[in-house]
Amino acid sequence: MLTLLSDYEATINGRPLTYLSDDTKELKPLTPAHFIQDIKGRETFDLDLIDSQHILKRVCYLHTLRSNLRKRFYKEYLGELVRSPKVASKRKMISPGEIVIVESKNPNRMNWPLAQVIELFPGKDGVECVAKLRLASGEIIRPLQRIYPLELSASDHLIEDHQGTDIAAQNPGPTAADVLEEVKKSRCGRPLIPVKRLNL
Repeated sequence: MLTLLSDYEATINGRPLTYLSDDTKELKPLTPAHFIQDIKGRETFDLDLIDSQHILKRVCYLHTLRSNLRKRFYKEYLGELVRSPKVASKRKMISPGEIVIVESKNPNRMNWPLAQVIELFPGKDGVECVAKLRLASGEIIRPLQRIYPLELSASDHLIEDHQGTDIAAQNPGPTAADVLEEVKKSRCGRPLIPVKRLNL
């Protein structure tokens, strides 16, 4: 059983986070395993030639590798998570505890900060429109249009309460009456009320 779990873990952590290229000269795609464990090589080193200068060079080399990996992560992965406004209607709902990217004045998306959602505040219509976020420098409040969730969220996993019942089972899907009474909604999820002009 442990062998199978280890095999599944290695397979999941080995999946690429960025696109795969057919070009053999391209860098390997980023995977979760790059962030969990050090990059392993198959070469064998001659241990007789190790001195303080060699160790210092090796430490500098590993530091350069880690910084390059971090730059690639920000450029290739986080930069691709922020979609265009055209697909804003397909955005998933944000829940407390999720890690999100916060839009800032910096035009470079790779430098936008990461934050954790602490609390969501509803508007006058009852739809959540503002979030309280925890950054590395402190707490801020931003509208939901200015924050972008990462790929995975807490709602993607099966959540069970302490009594062992599925939360999803407590919330049944929409009925036929709900589908018939479907209301047009804006990009943010707020209901749109048609304007009555000239009492027509």
